[in-house]
Amino acid sequence: MENNETINAVTCRTYGNNINDVKVLRKGIVFEEDGLMGMKDINGLIICPPEYKLIAKCNEYVFLLDQKGSYKKAGNGWSVSGYMNDKDRPYVAGLGKVGFKVNNEVVIPPVYDYVQYAFGNETFYAEKDGKFFYLDINGNEILTNIRWFEGKDRNVTPLYLRSNEFTHFTAMEYIGRPQPENPNVIQLNGEWTELKRYDKDEISCMLIDPSDDLALTKKNLSLFYSKFSYEYSLYFACAKGKDPLKKCFRHFQQMKAFNNSWYYVVKLWQAPGEHVSATDLKDFIKSLDHTDQLGEVVMAVGHDEKLKPSEVRMLLITYYNERRSEPFEDEWSEKCSEVSIKDLMKAVPDLKKTIDNEVKDEYQEDVYYDQIKDIIINLRYDTSLSWTEVETALDYFYQQGSSTTHAVNRFLYQAWNYSKTDDIKAIEFYLQAILWALNHGSAVNDSNNIDLILYLATKESLIPLANMINEIEKELLKRGAMSGAELDSNTDYFKELDQMRTAGT
Repeated sequence: MENNETINAVTCRTYGNNINDVKVLRKGIVFEEDGLMGMKDINGLIICPPEYKLIAKCNEYVFLLDQKGSYKKAGNGWSVSGYMNDKDRPYVAGLGKVGFKVNNEVVIPPVYDYVQYAFGNETFYAEKDGKFFYLDINGNEILTNIRWFEGKDRNVTPLYLRSNEFTHFTAMEYIGRPQPENPNVIQLNGEWTELKRYDKDEISCMLIDPSDDLALTKKNLSLFYSKFSYEYSLYFACAKGKDPLKKCFRHFQQMKAFNNSWYYVVKLWQAPGEHVSATDLKDFIKSLDHTDQLGEVVMAVGHDEKLKPSEVRMLLITYYNERRSEPFEDEWSEKCSEVSIKDLMKAVPDLKKTIDNEVKDEYQEDVYYDQIKDIIINLRYDTSLSWTEVETALDYFYQQGSSTTHAVNRFLYQAWNYSKTDDIKAIEFYLQAILWALNHGSAVNDSNNIDLILYLATKESLIPLANMINEIEKELLKRGAMSGAELDSNTDYFKELDQMRTAGT
């Protein structure tokens, strides 16, 4: 409904003042004339003529709505405009008397300064005298423990937390039925869901517990805590009986948890002494792979004495991670597609110099890593590069002190995809890439790699590569790697979880 540009959908005549200046609007005095609203300054000079159905001074912005439904929001340093359908417009009974109608029936009495839909069409957000309210369709106050700023201006996917602004999360928990005695249970996306607030520290303690069967560390969650991560959404689900993880996944779907997400963090709790099988955990993660997730899933498994036998509780956190690029990065990307790898290596000192001059100190490492990562990922065998050239480039960037582990894993994944074409050169390239990664301490997904090695070893056409395959297989086994078949047949729960931790599931 809105865009991020200032659109002159609402025409405001200004007499010596700027309608986009929220400071001027905040100080203005709203008046009513012939059923329409305008605004004056303290000296009586007209700021906005009386041609608006509503002028509301909300906490974050001043809202102006004309008779045809065009609106404008002006806040500190920003201004957006758009159009509001009849069904989305508040009911205005007069100056300072705003409510809401549904199907031409008043459901929210006109006693507020401003009212709008929140969380779809089942809940309303209202402001009055600087205070904030959530109301149900009967006008009753709900969500009594939820702060005003969380989700109040979202109509589709609610309850975000921008990590650089707030210190609390609002989590959604699947309930599945109304609870009249609980004012924090509302219908979201057609499902009865309870909203609860948590401090950031509370969530961190939930995720990081050294006593967990599958424990997470701050290092595991480095991307989660990154300064470039934002818009976190938290969902809880609880299930028991047969296939509780599948039931939890279905509950997350019903809460629309997977509509927009790049990265996931999952924490699962079981009753004391119980252990959900590692196979079920892997199946759950495979289910996540079919959603909109782009990055890897980070998972922890613990226990909660409040849970009953055969019962599990899950926390799913979705979030984004994206750094806005600097102008020179586009030039560098263009250069990467046009010049040879040798020329790129020669250009790295200049890249570093540019980063030192144009990027804030706290971002320099991230910017440098992003640029080097793209080069490493694109070192593919089909770009007419010999393995010697690729190895030279990998060694060079590894020596630069760049954090290349994740980039190497992405590089290996691409090489693996090419190897499945049964092209001997592609397979040889992949084997050489694995050996390089192992010799440089890279965290290789051991179980997947050893399965592929066993597959490759059975192909007659690869007899010339047998020595390389044997060398890799020995190295992986020395590290304690197991094949997928061995993992599936393993009945030692803790050993299997440990294998999942080291092999990246």
